[in-house]
This record gives sequence, structure tokens and C-alpha cells, in this order.
Amino acid sequence: MAGDRVTIKGSLDTAGDVNVNSGKLVVTATNGNTAIAGTLSAVLDFKVGATSAEKFTVAAASGNTDIKGTLLVDGDVSFGPSTGRTFVVTAASGNTAVSGTLGVTGAATLSSTLGVTGDLTVNTNKFKVTASDGSLAIATNKFTVA
Repeated sequence: MAGDRVTIKGSLDTAGDVNVNSGKLVVTATNGNTAIAGTLSAVLDFKVGATSAEKFTVAAASGNTDIKGTLLVDGDVSFGPSTGRTFVVTAASGNTAVSGTLGVTGAATLSSTLGVTGDLTVNTNKFKVTASDGSLAIATNKFTVA
């Protein structure tokens, strides 16, 4: 049968491993482990986990990805279009660059220097330091030094 095409109209049951073209696709019979030497291409959604309890899903139509567990990333993380990343975390240092506005609704703790290149304002100009000349404006005209 070498070189001939085989058509099976029913199920193919095998108790041994399946090995296609010297390791290009291997299914180990004892545990179901599957090794693919080429590209895995999926037309429909890709899901990992028990049915209706998937832990990792990629929607084929949109590419949206849903991860139910912890995501561990060893390399840099970048978000935004390839023409200009808008949020970047450098893995080696933890340095984070944010191109847009950073909104923080809870308390923020800084353990080192805060570098500000623009004006610094508190509560809509109740307290303002102007970056260009270092002038200080206090809306209540109160300044207490303890």
C-alpha cells in the first residue's frame, strides 16, 4: 500500500502511538500527549480546559483571549499599535512607560523620587508648581511650616 491513499469511513481505533511522517505529528497512545512539528492552524476557537470550564480561550473571529489563571511573562510587555506602543513594561527592570493618562483612584505609594517635567497641580490648582519657572501658587493663601 505504499504510496496509495487509504479512506476509512468509520472510526480508526488504535492501541499504539500514531506517528505521521517520522514525527511531524505524534500522538502517544498511553497518555494522549500530542507533538506537532509544524504550524497549528485553527479555524474555530482554541480552548484549553474542561468543556464549559475552559481556562484559556482564543476566539477565532476576533483574536480576543481569555485567561482564567495567572499570566507569567518573562519578557517585556508592550501594548498599542506597532507604530507606537502606548504602554510598555521592561521585564529586566520593571520600568513602565505610559503614553496616555495614568488614572489612580486609590492611594499611591512612591518609594523613590517622583520626576515631573510638566506643572504639578493638586485638587484643580489648589496647590500648583509651575514647571517652567518653579513658581508656587497656593489658592488659599495659607502656607504653614511645622
